[in-house]
Amino acid sequence: MNSFKTILVFVVLAASCVEAAAGELPGTLIDFTSKKPIAGADIRGTAPGIELSATTGTDGSFVLVLPDTPPPSLRLTVQAAGYQTLDLNLTDLAHTLRLSLQAHLLFSSEIEVTGLRAEVGETPVTVTNVNREEIERLYWAQDVPMFLSPTPGFYAYNDSGNGIGYSYFFLRSFDMTRTAVSLNGVPINDAHSHGLFFIDLADFLS
Repeated sequence: MNSFKTILVFVVLAASCVEAAAGELPGTLIDFTSKKPIAGADIRGTAPGIELSATTGTDGSFVLVLPDTPPPSLRLTVQAAGYQTLDLNLTDLAHTLRLSLQAHLLFSSEIEVTGLRAEVGETPVTVTNVNREEIERLYWAQDVPMFLSPTPGFYAYNDSGNGIGYSYFFLRSFDMTRTAVSLNGVPINDAHSHGLFFIDLADFLS
């Protein structure tokens, strides 16, 4: 008789443990790339008439306490600073979750873009300045690349062969799509192809 009571009590306790475990949805949140735990993330579960929330610990673990009657499905939203939001629909609430978030780059402050105009004898780069007198002496209406072709490290050619029309250049082996060109500080590289159309600047150096 005592043995039967012991077995009965054990069965009741086991059933209680299973019931308690069934009322919880545990999980772990990690970084998708580094596989390290993500702490302080906001975990929210929603269903019709149900709103659950939890926060991940230092080891990335969390527990959502389910109601006495768990819903058939649960919409889970996971948010953490510096990561993309995870939004998924859970239809199986009986297993431990293992979630991961992908990093989302955020700028915490302003970005300052500065420029430097090279000066002969001051800037530690190769500089060639073409003065007005040289332009007046050598310019005869040819395109800008053809005019600059005698410059060291600069190679130019022209489709028509007469120096006027569609012209192209290489600067130290870099073609013009990989060279930023500006007029009075205004970039003239095409926004799509990053190419340059000197045919639109006919007789510019005059």
